[in-house]
Amino acid sequence: MPPSLSAYERHRARQRLKEGLPNIVTLLAERAHRRTFYVHPSDVDRILNIAGVVRTAASAAAEHDIDLIGPGPEEVYVSESTLAQIAASCHMEERPERPNLVMRVVADPHWPFAEDAAVAPAAVAAVDLLESDNDRARRAGSRLLESL
Repeated sequence: MPPSLSAYERHRARQRLKEGLPNIVTLLAERAHRRTFYVHPSDVDRILNIAGVVRTAASAAAEHDIDLIGPGPEEVYVSESTLAQIAASCHMEERPERPNLVMRVVADPHWPFAEDAAVAPAAVAAVDLLESDNDRARRAGSRLLESL
């Protein structure tokens, strides 16, 4: 059940939405802690199929009809506890340069996805694309937001 908002909080949310979602992406950055890893390529596919791993951004391209393909890193949401389980089962090298896996880590009590979710909703994937360093990904995120 979503938390109830006070009248003031609802007013602030409406004001921010009037600015347009692309203009408030930076305010949404605190939704998860972004961590970048290199893992053995054979482990990437296994990780993507673990319960509690939710694909987003370009990794959710097929499900959201996002026109992006390429060798970029896989992007997922995981809870802190799921990350700990994954880290215990495979070698993960945290690195900012040339990662093949981007994990957006959410504190367990704040996990926003359904238990059986495998792909983030389109609006979430769009915001994640808007945060990309890649111009093409940002354009795809903008197009996806406009289509919602």
